[in-house]
Amino acid sequence: MAGERLDGERMAIALDIDGVLIEDSFSPLIKSLVEDFGQPYTEGVECSVFSRDRSAAAGFLIEYMKLDWTKEELITEYFKRRSLWLGGRKPQLRRGAAALIERLRSRGHKLLCYGGLAESHFQECLAGLCHYFIGYLCTDSIRPGVREAIQALGATDPSTVLFVDDVALVGQAARALGARFVGMPAHNGFGFQASVMEREGMLTVLEPDAIDEGLLAKIELEPDYGR
Repeated sequence: MAGERLDGERMAIALDIDGVLIEDSFSPLIKSLVEDFGQPYTEGVECSVFSRDRSAAAGFLIEYMKLDWTKEELITEYFKRRSLWLGGRKPQLRRGAAALIERLRSRGHKLLCYGGLAESHFQECLAGLCHYFIGYLCTDSIRPGVREAIQALGATDPSTVLFVDDVALVGQAARALGARFVGMPAHNGFGFQASVMEREGMLTVLEPDAIDEGLLAKIELEPDYGR
């Protein structure tokens, strides 16, 4: 059948929640936080903060912004700004995300969702879609969490697992272990992840709709595609 691996098994797929399935509610706030304290928002900032554990990211930002703050104070300030930015609403599902999830499950893929926030974030933002996943993996203390996601999916061969994420660091970790990767970097006019992924030769798409039957079949049938 078209789209199956040569061994007849479907890939397991790990989907990042923030920026892939729901709107990015992190990078705009990090950018404004950095610039409000008089520092430029750069590729180096993104690569030192995105998909890093919360404590390490806070430590970097305190040093970069030359603040006499504790990590806890910086984290509190960040989440206060995020709450104000959201204005009491939950982050919105990205256009095409629900259809992507349903399409993957209809093809027989085992799905895992992961992200840096607690499982309640997954339950709230993907209400009505959670049952399509085997579960949710919080990666905050195990960043970037690629090895743990592979284990959670029950895969013994990393090449049978595909990661979809908006951060290049996850792609680097996935490819280092032999897993597949599709980048879905933000196109917000100020981010750097798209250029990092391009520089590293990563397979990228713009929207959830782009992960269609043709792309999935090519990834599954061509051993080096997405690696």
